[in-house]
Amino acid sequence: MTTRRFPAPWTVEEYRGISYIVRDANKFPVTYVYFESEPGRRVAANLMTKDEARKIAAGIAKLPDLLGAAQPDGPNPLVQRSTMIILSASPWLLDSE
Repeated sequence: MTTRRFPAPWTVEEYRGISYIVRDANKFPVTYVYFESEPGRRVAANLMTKDEARKIAAGIAKLPDLLGAAQPDGPNPLVQRSTMIILSASPWLLDSE
C-alpha cells in the first residue's frame, strides 16, 4: 500500500472569520477557502459568501473519499482515462491527386 501525501480524512474548520481551512489527518492545511461577509467588500475583492466558501471547502474535504482513499492501490474510475482511436478519415485526406 502506498503512503498518501495528504492522508484522509480531511476536515474543515473556520479560521478567524475570513476563511475555511481544509486539513488532512495530520492537521496539515491542504487549502484555504476565503470569504467576505460584507457585500461591498466582497464585490470589490471578488470573494465568495461565507456559505459558498463553506460548500466549496466541504466539497474539497470529500475528495479523498471520492477518489478512493480507502483503496489507493485499486483501480479508480474517477481517475482512469481511456483512449479512443479514430478509424475513419476525411475524404480529402485520402485523395491521392
